[in-house]
Parts: sequence; structure tokens; C-alpha cells
Amino acid sequence: MFSAFITTFFVLYFLIQLFLIFFILKPEKPSPTIKKEKVPFVSILVAARNEEKNILNCLKSLSNQDCPSDRFEILIGSDRSTDKTLEILKSYSKPSITVRIFDITTDLGRAKGKSNVLAQLCHHAKGEILLFTDADITVPPTWVSGMLDSFLENDKVVMNSAPTYIKGVGFMQKMQGLEWIFSLGIFKASAIAGIPISSVGNNMGLRKENYFKTGGYENFNFNIVEDYQLFNEVMKQGGKFQMLFNKKTLNISAPILSVKELLNQRNRWMQGALGCPWYHKIIMGLPFLFPYFAMVMAFINIKTALYCFLIKVILEWSYLTLLIKKLEIKPGFLPLIIYPFYYLIMLQLMVVSSFLNGGVVWKDRVYRGIIFGSRKQ
Repeated sequence: MFSAFITTFFVLYFLIQLFLIFFILKPEKPSPTIKKEKVPFVSILVAARNEEKNILNCLKSLSNQDCPSDRFEILIGSDRSTDKTLEILKSYSKPSITVRIFDITTDLGRAKGKSNVLAQLCHHAKGEILLFTDADITVPPTWVSGMLDSFLENDKVVMNSAPTYIKGVGFMQKMQGLEWIFSLGIFKASAIAGIPISSVGNNMGLRKENYFKTGGYENFNFNIVEDYQLFNEVMKQGGKFQMLFNKKTLNISAPILSVKELLNQRNRWMQGALGCPWYHKIIMGLPFLFPYFAMVMAFINIKTALYCFLIKVILEWSYLTLLIKKLEIKPGFLPLIIYPFYYLIMLQLMVVSSFLNGGVVWKDRVYRGIIFGSRKQ
């Protein structure tokens, strides 16, 4: 009986891996050609706190879009920055691009931190479509037009998201990049299967009317994972979510340089995972449990345990190779070989760190007692 339980775990794990590969293999529809008269006005929203090292590169990339410059605006809110972020923003100028800067020093309703900045920027936005990204992100010149594609080709799409990658020469940077792609591939496959998990706050689009139908961040109970919270509220209103997965909308994030900061970020992600439906928890939780079931299997039959581990690694390599091909990125052969082992270790560190930490450290602030509620009653 116990042996059958262990076997069932491995069968379920491998079926989920095959499920991911099956849906990732589904081809993307070709993007429509956007005519100028059909381009809705777009507001790009960025919340920035102490981003003096990244904000200029972010702003330059946002200004350099192949979308007509009279069809979008850039709104950036400084979240009580104590460095030179606001000074850099105010000194930036590109005559053909509308850039509006806001120094956010008060809270709106229940919103705090990043969600407070975004809540206030949404009220200032003039666009029909809201695009969200982060201050440590650089976007490709095709980003705005690429994000608009799904809204233009299907009026039932109310929200979309796209992948983020990290480029770097060091081991940690390469592993972070593959980790982002690996995780967002799960988002992509789940969305195609009709059980979307979440949007990604540093690469996300939303129809403004649908944002305000939710009541906005100021009317949500505060949640540290603001993109997941907004995704859930928008999906309650009905409409379609689309997870894009192509080079045209691939954003690049600045890498996290220390293990401590990396675990802080993953701890915040874990808070979001705790609020997921049970079937999403299974998809994301089984990889964490795999080594423990493998150790138990080794006591029953060590040869079978080794075969199971080998199948796991081969399936993960296959899945990751498909994702990389879709995005046309080249992380190198060695990082691909190492990644399944890194992923196994990182999952354990993430879970342990999440339980040991008394709160979430984010942008030099400590958040405790995170609320997973939705709207103010």
C-alpha cells in the first residue's frame, strides 16, 4: 500500500511534466499587423523606490518603442525614494515622448508600497490599455506593440502578461534567468489549459475599464503580492487572460546579486503561492516534495529511485529547451545541464526561508501578517 502511494506520486509528477511540455508545444498565433488608426492609447505605469542604478535604463527603453510615440505615455511614481531616483527622473527629457513623474508621499485607501503607487498612477492614466513594468526592467522596442497584439486580435482578452528574463555572465545570474523562464513556462502552459495561475507584475497589460471594475488597489485588503491579487480580482469580473511567450514581449530584469536578497524575493513569491487554488499548489508543490519521495523510494528500490530522478531531469531539460527556443535566448549548454539540480536546491531553500522569516523584506521595508483578502467589505 505504501509502495503504491510512492509510485502514484511519481506518476502524477511525470504526468504534470508531460502536461507542461504538451501545452508549451502548442504554436503561437502570428501577431496581427497594427495600423496606426487601430492603436489604442496606452499608459505605461512604473513604481520606483530607490532605483537610481536602474531607472534611467528602464526609462530609455520605454521611450524607444516601435509603437507611434503619440499613442502612449509613461507614468512613473517615486515611492518615497531616499536616493537620487526622483532627481534622475525629473532630469530626463525626450521631446517626442510624454513622460509624467509623480512623487508619491501619501497612501490611497488601503494601498501601501508598490500597490499604492500603482493605484495613484491608474487614476492619472489617460490610456485605454494599462501596461505595467518595474523600474529594474528594460523592455524591447517591440514591447508596447507586442503587448497590444492580444487586445487587438481578441476583444475578450482583458488582461495579459509576458515573460521576464535575466541576462548575466555569472552563475547566479544565469540560474536566475532560467528560473524565471522555467516558472513562467508553467504560467504559460496553465493559461493555455484554461487554468491560469497569475500575471507577472513586471510585464503585464490590462484594459483600464476592467481595472476600475475591481475597485482598484485602494479598495483591496493589502497584499504583498500585488500582481497576483490584481489578477484574481480581474478574473472575478470575467473575460480572458492571455500569457504571451515570445521574443517580442520578453523583458530583461536586473539580476539579484546576493543569495540573501534572492531568498527575500522568493519569500515574497511564496506568500503568493500560499493563496493559490489547490490545483496550482499541486503543480508548484510536487517539485519541492520530489527529493523526499525519491529518498523513500531509494529504501524500497534504489534502482527505481535513480530511474525516477533521471526521468525527472530529462523531462525538465526538454521543457526548458522548448521555452528557450520559443524566446530565442541562448543561456549556454552548461547552465542548462546544471539547472535541474539548482532548481531542486533552490526550492528547499525557498520553503525553509519562508518559514524561518518573520515577515517579508521588500524595498527596505518589512511586512508582517500579510493579508490574502481581496476587497474591502
